[in-house]
Amino acid sequence: MQFRIALAVLALVVTACSGNDGGSTSGAFSSSQTEAAAKSTTATNPGTDEPAETTTAEPATSTTATATQAPTTTTTETPSSPLGSRNEPLPVGSVAQVGDWVIRVSSVTADGTDDVMAHNEFNDPPGTGEQFFVAALDATYVGTEPSTFWFDVGLAVVGPSNVAYDSFDAWCGSVPDDITSAGETFQGGTISGSACWKIDATDADDLVLIAEPLLLFGDEGRAFLSLDATATPVEGSTAVVEAGPVAADPVPVGEAAAVGDWTIRVVSVTPDATDEVLTHNSFNEEPGPDEQLFIAQLEAVYEGSESATFWFDVTLKTVGASNVAYDSYDAYCGVVPDDITDVGEVFPGGAVAGNACWKIDAADAGSLLLSVEAGPFGDERVFFSLAG
Repeated sequence: MQFRIALAVLALVVTACSGNDGGSTSGAFSSSQTEAAAKSTTATNPGTDEPAETTTAEPATSTTATATQAPTTTTTETPSSPLGSRNEPLPVGSVAQVGDWVIRVSSVTADGTDDVMAHNEFNDPPGTGEQFFVAALDATYVGTEPSTFWFDVGLAVVGPSNVAYDSFDAWCGSVPDDITSAGETFQGGTISGSACWKIDATDADDLVLIAEPLLLFGDEGRAFLSLDATATPVEGSTAVVEAGPVAADPVPVGEAAAVGDWTIRVVSVTPDATDEVLTHNSFNEEPGPDEQLFIAQLEAVYEGSESATFWFDVTLKTVGASNVAYDSYDAYCGVVPDDITDVGEVFPGGAVAGNACWKIDAADAGSLLLSVEAGPFGDERVFFSLAG
């Protein structure tokens, strides 16, 4: 309500200024926009006192803040673009910065019901008059400390019914390439994936995405992006920060370092252990195109005063040049030989050894680092090189 009142006051100010030829314009408008607004004139028909039709020149508006219907030209959006509004969302394909993330809708599937149901047989179908609405998103992290998309950004959609659908009450189930499954992301890393909502079919033709920082309250930082499935996405890139090195001086292969109560060493690496893992267990799933299974052989000595278990005390991730981490859950390899997470309770001075495995993009294999975190919230982290 305060925002609408502010807009009304601003409009009155602009109207008052338009009648003053020597006055200055508000910083919210360019001089050309003010002149256009001032060109609302009323003329009389020749030979009569009756006024002719009034012609008003519409103020010029930024194309990045106005919804576009099936654009025929492409424009490049920048992170400084406006966040849009409920009635004028940003066009499909343009970018908006939401907190520490720069987000773009790359494509829209208004009825993705068949795709979602085919992806997982345990998904519940939508009810009568409902459908699964899927949006493909790109998001680049521009923060300084690593974070995860699902923890930072809330996603909801709203249509002509003016009742929003969020990711919980309108849950679709397991969806292909779920963007909330993306791992920890470092500065400059870009993730891509899908978001899905179960919606009333009557809302599908005019749906708007609401993306907002989860750690802020109110409407601050909230962005509105069009989900018009018929529109041609404008050209835009979320990659606005170069991906720098994750760690400047990782521990070399073969050398040990302390992480919490454990002294850990990378013994060897097998960058493509796909055949080995698939042969080990016939139920293991083959990685997708351009993916491979990466194994690191580890040794760990427990230096604590009480007994402990390795898998409970430390978190193992890998991260490569993409600056998006692979964890043991979303990048699960299946059953691997000599899995180090299978070792039991260890007492002071005890040593364990075994393999850790991640399903990774092949492009990251040559630059992969091992991240070992200790503490309930990753209070301590050490990076180990996996080149070798």
